[in-house]
Amino acid sequence: MSLDAIPLWPDNTTSKFSSIFSVSPGYACFLTAHGLEGKNLTTDTSVAASYRCVCIHRLILGHDAPPPGDACACGWVYETTGHVSKVVRDTVPVVGKCMWTLTQCRNAGIIAIPGVYQLEVSDPSILGTFQVFAEKIAQHQMPLVTNSPMVF
Repeated sequence: MSLDAIPLWPDNTTSKFSSIFSVSPGYACFLTAHGLEGKNLTTDTSVAASYRCVCIHRLILGHDAPPPGDACACGWVYETTGHVSKVVRDTVPVVGKCMWTLTQCRNAGIIAIPGVYQLEVSDPSILGTFQVFAEKIAQHQMPLVTNSPMVF
């Protein structure tokens, strides 16, 4: 992990949603997840336990609206705890599923599409014991990975 990697869940958070982060044109975001071992905790006996994952949501904001929250020193990750947001999540229209995920077995990925993103952990009981780190990379510094399973 690089020294430029930023944790997306603040210490002592109680939200299953991460900080919001932006990917600018000409850049990509390298994500690495740590601590997703095990299965989701559920008390619903009609639902089979599934492996923990982090779902990646692309957010649609109002025209020219900045991401809600306070920017960290890096200027591209926004802490949203305590902020009310009118963002709309653009997700795959399949109930209970998401298009892009990080898992224990696939714990790294690259977002190369400009936009504003937020992560959601499938099992909030692991808050404080797992983390996803984001690192901003200039696209000219990345190897050509167009057919890689790491690219979302």
